[in-house]
Parts: sequence; C-alpha cells; structure tokens
Amino acid sequence: MAANGRSASLSYQLIQLIRIERDLRRPPPTGLRRYPVHTLATPMETDFLTTEQLAARLGLKPATIKGWRYRGIGPEWHELPRAGRSPRQPRVQYRLEDVERWEATGDN
Repeated sequence: MAANGRSASLSYQLIQLIRIERDLRRPPPTGLRRYPVHTLATPMETDFLTTEQLAARLGLKPATIKGWRYRGIGPEWHELPRAGRSPRQPRVQYRLEDVERWEATGDN
C-alpha cells in the first residue's frame, strides 16, 4: 500500500515538473505584457519590499511573513492607504533599511 502511495506521489511530482517545463518553453504573450516588479521599479520603490519580495529574500513563503506580521514579529512593516492605488498594488511594504536592521540583530 505504501509503495502505491509513494509511486502516486512521484507521478504527481513528475507531472508538475513537466507542466513547469512546458510553461517555461512557451513564448511570452503578445499585447499587454506583465513585467516583473523589479524591472519597472523607480529609485523610491526600490527602498521598499513587498511581502513576496521579502519572502523570496529570506527563502520563506509569503504566508509565513503574513503570519509573522499577525503575531507582531519580524521586521517593521508599513500599511499604505488604498486611496489612489490600484487594487493589485500591495498595501503592506517593508522599508529595506528596516529589513537589513532586523537581519543584523539576528531576530530572524
């Protein structure tokens, strides 16, 4: 029974890897293109990190960072007002100097 479950799990992982490889080989869509945030960042925006960027920097999942924020641990964060911002723009951001200070203290 355990062998069948393990082979099913391996099959699922193989299918996922095939899908990822297929997606990487696809040409970029024409028309409106979605560029990574870092390619369009202005100098002022580079002083801040989104939850996803912080998670990537620390090698964690964004849900972990959100959990830290809920429990009041982790680097200091700022919630920006919704007015004048696109709904897709992140409201919570971390100042880079706060993140670096937090990393230096070893609280992570």
